[in-house]
Amino acid sequence: MLKLRAARKRRYDANPEKARQTSRTSYAKNIVRAREYAKQYGREHPEERAVRAAAWRKANPERSAELRQRALARRKDRWIEFLEQERQRYRQAYKTDPGKYNAKGAKRRAAKLRATPSWCDFDAIADIYREAQLRTVETGIPHDVDHIIPLRGRHVCGLHIPANLQIIPSSANRHKFNLVPASESLSEQPRHRRRPKLQLSLPLAEMTPTRT
Repeated sequence: MLKLRAARKRRYDANPEKARQTSRTSYAKNIVRAREYAKQYGREHPEERAVRAAAWRKANPERSAELRQRALARRKDRWIEFLEQERQRYRQAYKTDPGKYNAKGAKRRAAKLRATPSWCDFDAIADIYREAQLRTVETGIPHDVDHIIPLRGRHVCGLHIPANLQIIPSSANRHKFNLVPASESLSEQPRHRRRPKLQLSLPLAEMTPTRT
């Protein structure tokens, strides 16, 4: 193996341009195999791959920026295509069973209305939803507006107000489900320590803060 490498180095030093052209021709003929080998090598040597990639980006900043922009554009295109596919799938599912989706939407709207006090800043909420859509378009990663304390949590129900909203990736939102983010949430406590579920049964007028 060492002799073979030494022979290749001698041929490269003798005529580097010819060696590079031969390498390009061989890569073009076996591009699928070469890419698979590169992926496998990267998986087996992640640290070395990271170091080499960082060195290449540092030596080629313009090319690196160009590739980053192209990758971002591809992600945006894939996201737009995915959204259209999801819309088509939802429309087809709605046509199959419209009653089910109407019931789910009505249930969600009713829960949000009960959790929205009269003193809520609706303009601030609209800005948060606009920011979530902007992040989705800019990054190509789906983002959702999540309720930190869920509207229909297992033990406590939150409010639909700006202070209870956060922008997170859709994958994290699905993973979070309706759990309360805490160092020791109620769902993680032993069964004998769990508290009964709280309901926001107060009228909106009683929840409105008094002004002095």
